[in-house]
Amino acid sequence: MHSSYGQLNDLQREAVRPYLQGKVVYDLGAGDLLLSVELLALGALRVEALDKAPMPKPTDSRINTTRAYFEDYFGRPISTSFLSWPANRDDFGLFRLVEQSDTVIYLGKNTDMTACGSPALFKRFLKREVLEYLPAFKNTLIVYGPRRVSGRKPLGEEFAGIYNQTWFSYEQVEAQLDTLPAIEFE
Repeated sequence: MHSSYGQLNDLQREAVRPYLQGKVVYDLGAGDLLLSVELLALGALRVEALDKAPMPKPTDSRINTTRAYFEDYFGRPISTSFLSWPANRDDFGLFRLVEQSDTVIYLGKNTDMTACGSPALFKRFLKREVLEYLPAFKNTLIVYGPRRVSGRKPLGEEFAGIYNQTWFSYEQVEAQLDTLPAIEFE
């Protein structure tokens, strides 16, 4: 059993299932591979697990591990990428991999004195359509689809991620979605 960090709840599992079915999914920052195994159980055809740290030997032959920094990884085009609790610093290699992904599945939390993902990452997410948004107290799930031509208002999790130097409660950002200002593209 793993901790609540990066753990999908039942509603989130069902929401991501259609985006994983028959896809090769890139688990960016795969760590202990627990979520890679879960991605397979939810319908992924194969998981390309990428992390700079050593990973355990996969127990399933459908998981391929690559130990590399994001900026050093140059693979095939990415249909679906999965990010769970990305580092809260700018990582231009991660930005490149996310931008070349058709679908991005994000799981994390930027409220209640926790932070993951940099403000620049969330500003990039504002340039995409939101296919699913399932906020939860421990982990918020966002599924991003195609790139947008114009900006949009941030979701609560995105707003907290962009302004991660200011601590917001989960209740604050989710209750005030209608009043959050639009953020212009840079």
